[in-house]
Amino acid sequence: MMIYDASKMLALIVLTALAVAISTGVDTLSSRVDKLSTDVEGFNYRFENYQKATQWVVQLAFTLIASATITVIVTSVLKS
Repeated sequence: MMIYDASKMLALIVLTALAVAISTGVDTLSSRVDKLSTDVEGFNYRFENYQKATQWVVQLAFTLIASATITVIVTSVLKS
């Protein structure tokens, strides 16, 4: 009877150790997920800034092309 109780206690100790190890692993994963969430927020902010800058460059290029085209047309009309 004593051996049976000792094996139960050993099993309980092993299961408790496993539960602690799993809990520690979950805590570690949770902190990593939090860090990744923060990193993603920073990436989204940088991507938004990049997108706005690209939009401004495209608008500037379009304006320059339109201005050059109008200048050529007006110059041609005035020379005629």
